[in-house]
Amino acid sequence: MSRRHNPYLKTDFADNMLEISGTPTLGTDANLANLEMLQQLVTDHLQADEIIWPLSIAPAFSKDDLDFAGSFNTRFWMAEYHDYLQQKYGTAREIFTGVHVNYSINQTLVQSLWDFGFNEDFATLADFKNALNFKLAQSFVLWRWLFTYFFGASPIAGNLPSNLPRDLRFPVRSLRSSSYGYANQKGEEITYDSFEEQLAQLKERIDQRHLHLQLKEHEEIFPIHVTFDYQIGPREYLLSLFPEVLKINNDQQ
Repeated sequence: MSRRHNPYLKTDFADNMLEISGTPTLGTDANLANLEMLQQLVTDHLQADEIIWPLSIAPAFSKDDLDFAGSFNTRFWMAEYHDYLQQKYGTAREIFTGVHVNYSINQTLVQSLWDFGFNEDFATLADFKNALNFKLAQSFVLWRWLFTYFFGASPIAGNLPSNLPRDLRFPVRSLRSSSYGYANQKGEEITYDSFEEQLAQLKERIDQRHLHLQLKEHEEIFPIHVTFDYQIGPREYLLSLFPEVLKINNDQQ
């Protein structure tokens, strides 16, 4: 059972960082049932000496273990991007894990909103979709502190990133979702003031090589991860409510 034989099983920075990729589903119940089925498939194929670590921050690694995690990558097509991330952020930060929730609004509802009034406020349906989704993004960022307060928990921190301040006291609410966790470096944050400003800022960062773009992978580690084709311009947003929001009892938001 591996990514070579199952399209819903992938790996992340290291090959032993399992990534379960569910299919698009309508509704929470169907989505959870799908993920539970994939989780059971993985569990059934574990070796006797293997377990799945349940937290988003790995246990304490020895230097040899950390070096192994940093080099254990057989995705040759992502080797350049892997090495770039390792050099820029370090292995300890790259082995933080989490849950990505890709969310889109029901298109029947969007079309109805467009037909019954919003077509007078926007030039095209695509412009309306962008505005609607970006408004959701802004609202999420506005209330992110509350999600962190309710669902955050960093019970352990086995492999501390080198950028932590010396006077940081544990426990903390969420190390992973802080500026010291899995996040872009200082000065690489983006604005949520307006859709146009954010797109222009992202394009500028990539053009100046502050952020890496390879194989349609965007080095955007933000509360709301957005994707569009930089070659042909912005398209409809795909919002990925970043991992920590919805995964309760782990080192998440």
